[in-house]
Amino acid sequence: MPVKDFDDIKRKKQVELSNVLKEVENLIAENHLEVVEDRLEDIIIQAKRYHLNFLVLKAQETFKSYKNTLRFGLKKTTVIALK
Repeated sequence: MPVKDFDDIKRKKQVELSNVLKEVENLIAENHLEVVEDRLEDIIIQAKRYHLNFLVLKAQETFKSYKNTLRFGLKKTTVIALK
């Protein structure tokens, strides 16, 4: 595969994965957490495949944020249940 073709594919993939990451961040903000983990894992795998290191880091940060959201949600639910 010529370098130019790979660069074009890489650029398209970066845009696609960036858009998916934005959707995932919106899902986290709206508390639709049931699909978030799988999507983030897919983004990380694909970004690594195309050597999109910035997207890998961003997706990993989003994953940490997602985990914190879950933890906070569980603490909040536990406190409410204990009252």
